[in-house]
Amino acid sequence: MNWSLPSFDPDSRWGRILRGLLFVCATLLIGRFIALKIYHVPSRTDILIFCTLVSCIPVLKFPRFGVFYLFIVPPLLPFVRRFYYTFYDRPDQDLFHIIPDMVVLLLTFVFLDRLRKHADLAVEDKPLLKALWIFIGYQFLRSLVGNYLPALEGLSQFKFAVLYMMCFFFAFTFIDNKEQVRSLFRLTVVLGVLVGLYGIKQTFFGFTDFELIWLKYMKDKFVTLFISGVPRPFSTLSSPACFADFMMIAILAAFCMILLSSGTVRLFYVLTVPVMFYALLLTSVRTNWMGLIVGVIFWFIIAHRASLKRKVVLMTFLVAVSFAMNTLLDLSFSPGDIKLMSFEQTEKTLLTPGGQQNITDIFVKERLSAIADPLEEHSMVSRFAMWKMVLQHSVWLPMGPFGWGLGTFNAHNYYLTILYEIGYPGLFLLLFILYRIFRQGFRVYKEEEERDKRVLVRGMLAILFMIAFINTTGTHISSHPADIYFWFFAGLLMIIRRLKSGTDAGRFVSTSVFRDPT
Repeated sequence: MNWSLPSFDPDSRWGRILRGLLFVCATLLIGRFIALKIYHVPSRTDILIFCTLVSCIPVLKFPRFGVFYLFIVPPLLPFVRRFYYTFYDRPDQDLFHIIPDMVVLLLTFVFLDRLRKHADLAVEDKPLLKALWIFIGYQFLRSLVGNYLPALEGLSQFKFAVLYMMCFFFAFTFIDNKEQVRSLFRLTVVLGVLVGLYGIKQTFFGFTDFELIWLKYMKDKFVTLFISGVPRPFSTLSSPACFADFMMIAILAAFCMILLSSGTVRLFYVLTVPVMFYALLLTSVRTNWMGLIVGVIFWFIIAHRASLKRKVVLMTFLVAVSFAMNTLLDLSFSPGDIKLMSFEQTEKTLLTPGGQQNITDIFVKERLSAIADPLEEHSMVSRFAMWKMVLQHSVWLPMGPFGWGLGTFNAHNYYLTILYEIGYPGLFLLLFILYRIFRQGFRVYKEEEERDKRVLVRGMLAILFMIAFINTTGTHISSHPADIYFWFFAGLLMIIRRLKSGTDAGRFVSTSVFRDPT
């Protein structure tokens, strides 16, 4: 007796019918699942899994999609996180934080796979590449060895400190066309205008219900979010400082696009600058006010190419003067008594006649007038004491010169934080990396003859210098969006001379992820 199964031809009539039935059943099951999730509002875990699965294949197959994803999603993600407070309580660890991290991990997998296949990185500054790998490895070591924090917490701090440094490698691995860089600048300006307008809306028309929920939770945890009981605008970002960082970067990106555009498009970019500048003023982050001034001065200083030596000397002088000025204009706020206004009170205050003037007085004029006696400001005194403590601890033997471990202390100065956490070896590595980045940038800017590339390099150098400056009074480079822009632009400087010009229209369509949104 033959017990073998009868043969079945999937291309036969019954095979096609069976495939159709299976497709209908799968559609019904998936539709029911999606409808259930829509009706019941998916949890954060559901969203994380869904976003990871949806982005997995596109990012692995088209890494450039993942690169642009990192510039679009992180500035908008805090808005979605706060929106979820309408449905779910605020968690201790928000899984939404991990969504862009998963994309970075996927891009890292692609990058390492190319290294495994012996792909030529073709960067112009090999010592910088080696120094950055050593810096990353040393931070990983100090997250586990000689760290006063538990191992798991140390690894968590390593993720915050190092993960987005991988954008440096993504830049020269996945970008091969000048038009892709221009698209990134266009996207930055458009996002900057939208984010800036939403921040202005928060200032003069109040916050949404879910944003008020977040403000009530943060009133005792994030006291510098408020000035005279009035919350500062944060737009779609996680804090006013991050909002201010994005406005600074977008303003300088607009400067570049003004030079690279003409006609109506140029007028559009010109009009975006005052909108974003006003939004920057409303953040009331004076470190970033000074940062923008320094960035604009730097932008005009390097307009005429001169010797590399003169530029380095001029840059050093500008850093010294700017740091001295910024110390006096340091973001100051003495917490005192925080009284959070309700939505109705905020609306009444902001919409009464003269309300706009009141807000301008609180967020701009009073912040400027407070520098009349800067030595009496709480923030300045406390930061000087903090920096003095870091320098004293840095010579305590045996741990001081080598640091106390990653994530052990935030000195409100990125460079002194590095000194405290991973010691003088880590600080010297960081300064060497910054020196090589600017050295390469100046060299490219001096030697590049193509005008469009020269404008892009000029903009990237100004943005990098601006971020490096504001790190003297904060750790901006460890949070979005400054971390992504800093390391990605630093990576672009390593390969921008070999980028294709993108004059072939057919190639431009196939390689550029975004077209001109204007």
